Amino acid sequence: MALKLSSIISQMKRFRDPSQYKPYEVLVGDAVVAPKVGSLYFKSLVNGEGDTYPNYIQFFDVPFTKQDPKAPAAGGKGMLKGSSAKNQYLFPKLNSAKNRVKIYCKCPDMGFTFSYQLFTRDSFIGAYKKYTRVPGCTRPTRNPKNVPGFCKHTMAHLRELKKLGYLEGI
Repeated sequence: MALKLSSIISQMKRFRDPSQYKPYEVLVGDAVVAPKVGSLYFKSLVNGEGDTYPNYIQFFDVPFTKQDPKAPAAGGKGMLKGSSAKNQYLFPKLNSAKNRVKIYCKCPDMGFTFSYQLFTRDSFIGAYKKYTRVPGCTRPTRNPKNVPGFCKHTMAHLRELKKLGYLEGI
């Protein structure tokens, strides 16, 4: 079962504080509503310092309410609107303490530092590519405490979701 975002952040602070990451530009954003599985899937490209990486965040445990397209625009306080191929849905803001999350970024930091830790906790999107150390390498391991976490690109994506009103609690 995937971890909650607040749990990942609190564990990550033992290794590095994600709030200290510099802000980066989120170039493209897209959201996919999956009401049958109670999931919202966000895709983006995040521009760092001369690098641009695809970043994906999937939130689970999202309670969707189907909206009748013939009815007037409805929605309670704090309700957001999304649509699938055929239907319109309402859902509350995502909360880092309530919603479970899966994360993926194509950057090297995510791959070498956090992908294994997220994969073993069912919080990594996609298949984990096992890393094999180069023979004779004397560099220390990237994440010796095996702390789950995420890269600066994911933090920029989360900040953008908060700014757009999708997320609270980070």
